[in-house]
Amino acid sequence: MSDYKKTETRQILEEIFSGQRPVRRADGSEYYVRYNDSKEELEEVSPPELRPLTESQKAEAAGLAAGLRPQKTFGEYLAGNIADRKSL
Repeated sequence: MSDYKKTETRQILEEIFSGQRPVRRADGSEYYVRYNDSKEELEEVSPPELRPLTESQKAEAAGLAAGLRPQKTFGEYLAGNIADRKSL
């Protein structure tokens, strides 16, 4: 194993044991590891789809939603199409 892989693995393990990085089980659930009085405790993390959005995620969602809004209202669209047919 290269030194890079060893240091990266060590860093990941340190983050897990310090409670900064969640651990994923085989069933897909995520937990944070906490140590209280030399006992290991697992704190369950809610799934990503149930976590509250961060400010950057809210801004990204607002930008995407703005692109989905119609440029004209249905009435404007309908009136334009009727006017086009009358001119034919």
